[in-house]
Amino acid sequence: MNFPRQIVRKVGIVLAALAALGALSTVGMMSKAETRPSRVSIAVEPHGSVLAVMSATVNSLPLFEWSLRGRTETRGPDYPGPDAATLAVELMWYDIPADRYYQHAFQLDARDLSTFGDRTDHAEVRIVIGPGADITVTTPHPEALRLVGLNRMDEITPEMDVDVVIAELCATLSAEDPSADKDLRMAMGDEIAVGEAVFNRENWLSGNAAPAPRCPAEDGQ
Repeated sequence: MNFPRQIVRKVGIVLAALAALGALSTVGMMSKAETRPSRVSIAVEPHGSVLAVMSATVNSLPLFEWSLRGRTETRGPDYPGPDAATLAVELMWYDIPADRYYQHAFQLDARDLSTFGDRTDHAEVRIVIGPGADITVTTPHPEALRLVGLNRMDEITPEMDVDVVIAELCATLSAEDPSADKDLRMAMGDEIAVGEAVFNRENWLSGNAAPAPRCPAEDGQ
């Protein structure tokens, strides 16, 4: 059957338009995946005024267990899906002076983090525990971290030397007895590590006023 030339032409235009839309959709998906960092530098540490033993897990993999200093580690996150960029973080800590045990789980989108240079494969996040039940999540100023990645640190201005706050969260008091945790007791029994942590806290407090916790004293949210 021979169709009129105008109909054939219109069908061709429609098919070409659909093909173009499909290509754009594919490009969109690719660019979304490309912005998902394949490496993330994750720092978890106590606030300067805090003396605590901490434990952290990211995407079900331990970052560290019961440390008085915290830790910074670069790793490739095991994302839950091909288009996902979720960092599932679980924190637990025992505030030694307050004799309180806190815990909290939350999620971050790694695409919200600042990256090095002109690349998007390496991001950076910092998680500060305390004071009290406070949790503060930050990433460096995006332009500052970009310049660091390009080895152009001399171009960083004072305005860029301020981290971007991604989240301010409140942990929850745990009903568990922390003294029952053998690994936690072992960490607290390390006299050298405890002594260093006490010294660092006292040194920080000697030059800074102890901030009031942002979160409620008895429960988190």
